[in-house]
Amino acid sequence: MLKAYSVTLRCAKSARITELVFHEREAGKTQRRFQGRNVLIPDINLGDFTCSAVVDWLDVLIRVGKPTQFQWVKKALDGVTGQSCYVWEVKDAGLIKGSLYRVRFQEPRLGLVREAVDAVVARFGSPARPDVVGMEVSIDFTPKVASDEMRRKLVGVLQRHHMPDRTMMFREGTRPRFSWKQALRPSFVVPLSKNARVNESHLRSNENDKPPAVDATYYVGRKHFPPMWRIMDKIVDRQNRATGRHLDLPEDRRRVRIEVELGVKQLVERGVRELDDLEEFNFVPLQKPYFQFMQPTFLDTSRLPAGRRRMFAEFHESERRTKFLNAGVLGLDAMDGALTRERSMNRKELVARLRAKCKKLQAVPRAGKGTTGTLIAYDELNAKAETALRHLGAKFRK
Repeated sequence: MLKAYSVTLRCAKSARITELVFHEREAGKTQRRFQGRNVLIPDINLGDFTCSAVVDWLDVLIRVGKPTQFQWVKKALDGVTGQSCYVWEVKDAGLIKGSLYRVRFQEPRLGLVREAVDAVVARFGSPARPDVVGMEVSIDFTPKVASDEMRRKLVGVLQRHHMPDRTMMFREGTRPRFSWKQALRPSFVVPLSKNARVNESHLRSNENDKPPAVDATYYVGRKHFPPMWRIMDKIVDRQNRATGRHLDLPEDRRRVRIEVELGVKQLVERGVRELDDLEEFNFVPLQKPYFQFMQPTFLDTSRLPAGRRRMFAEFHESERRTKFLNAGVLGLDAMDGALTRERSMNRKELVARLRAKCKKLQAVPRAGKGTTGTLIAYDELNAKAETALRHLGAKFRK
């Protein structure tokens, strides 16, 4: 009989808790590595949410032919956009002072950005077309019927099923973490240690895990070194952390957001260097590398004969299940990798001892030899993200 498992979603800013249930089902895949395995599916109806994508901001580098001060560049931009653009002077030893500016357009439309840039060029001239040096793309999930509990559940789902670049578990400062107050240091979901042996122990075990709070901002990736992801329950807008000002969103506009910040490297890889390159830019290919969602699979131990092997397998799969409920598919994938490394080291030692006795160790078949290990695609959630990105191009170029 297949089971259900529950995880308690806690809030950092209040005592409210929400239970998110995962149901165990047969994986139903034809690949050999998924035979005899079950998948955990969250008890949530994605059809209860609308899904849309937006370019949250766009950073453009403008070179002016006649050096000037940033306030005059800003005045020319704001006069066209009707909003306050962020403008920074880029200072470098090889540059003439006041000749290079980085501009951030909030929720931009390509046509309006072009008009604003043309207004600056018309006034100060420019030796080159403007470059695109940063972009943040967001996907929003809004409940069709306003509900705090539904949003908290979906935050818990996204935190556990989002699968970014798996190397984020091993690079300094990129490991998943969450924070609910700017002054506080973020809490790592799986602790990170500079001691390699201790770090491997953290990956293999669950005792030091800290499941993320659903009313905090969940981060993956290093700040100011894209790509970096955020997942949040978005209940405020136009937030200015420096002044503490923000706009409280009405109930029907509160939504769950996952966003990714892209830098020059990520944009160039997708053919975007200059502002004109965005005219034909296709947002759909962003889904797989940045908005990919996976589901965990577990060995169906009920098919094993009773005995020590089954007991060991049940304990092993229970630990893996706990890691997923605590740290999601990214944490589970890292755990599987750490356990594989540990087994490999132990096996080498055992092979050496048996070889000394002229004996051989029998090969052990293992699951998860594919590029995604024991994970399978979360098709329904991936399809929603892909559809939202497909519609984004038309909105952005409107």
